[in-house]
Amino acid sequence: MAEAVCIVSAPVSTDYEDLRDATGIPFKTLSRNPKLGVLTLAAVLERSGVEPSVFDLDRAYATFLRLRCKGGLAAFPEWVGKRIARRGVRLFGFSSVCSSYPLTLRVAEAVKRAAPGCTILLGGPQASVVDLETLAAFPYVDFVLRGEADLTLPLFVEAWNGKRSLSTVPGLTFRSPFGPQRNPDPSAVNELDDLPLPAFHLTRDLEDAPFASLELGRGCPYACTFCSTNDFFRRKFRVKSPRRMLADMRAIASRYGIRRFDLVHDMFTVDRRRVVPFCEAMIESGEGFRWGC
Repeated sequence: MAEAVCIVSAPVSTDYEDLRDATGIPFKTLSRNPKLGVLTLAAVLERSGVEPSVFDLDRAYATFLRLRCKGGLAAFPEWVGKRIARRGVRLFGFSSVCSSYPLTLRVAEAVKRAAPGCTILLGGPQASVVDLETLAAFPYVDFVLRGEADLTLPLFVEAWNGKRSLSTVPGLTFRSPFGPQRNPDPSAVNELDDLPLPAFHLTRDLEDAPFASLELGRGCPYACTFCSTNDFFRRKFRVKSPRRMLADMRAIASRYGIRRFDLVHDMFTVDRRRVVPFCEAMIESGEGFRWGC
């Protein structure tokens, strides 16, 4: 395989800052919840011949709390940055969400200090909408890859390795001799069935898990101004086929023994014409899988 890439998940459990919280059900649920977007990107890289690894910031934060490290959340970026840098790769891709974007930036800066020659790539909903501002304010951030990156991340890795021009990567924002440059937005991933099963084998997410999360679809037909879905997914409502979902369920049941599933989609039930055939296909399969959405 080509040179390894480390993908770092966006933290969502760092609102909990007390050791007692780390033993509670809400914290454990958040910290153990599989990061489906990151794991799908890792699987896409594997399929393209790149060796990925995944670093889960929520699991690391749970360890940080259990070790009773001094300094609280303010000390976490430096503590975890050194551990991420030990992955020994030159390219680190950070996912981002609005609520923890400042923390993600501090962790990325700590990684850059620990591995000065590395490349920092940001992606995800928050970085996508503040790409130019991020590059202007934070010199340790090298690139931002906007929007759905399932098709564009392998292209970026090719460009980063010198096999194509940066200007050919849709959704990429980067510094050029002429100032910050924004390539055209990427297209939405229309054929979700073509995406690989998330790379659960790179994590411990499904070890002894009571259920497995699977992405059922993406997008929402509405345009609520408070929500990132309509911007990040371009209001492109898509659902995976029942055939594909059954194949993924069977694969996980065979590999991990799990037969309960949380099917993730912002607005699956908005379209009854898709929900009813899906339910009928689940019943007709005879598998007896339990699922919720």
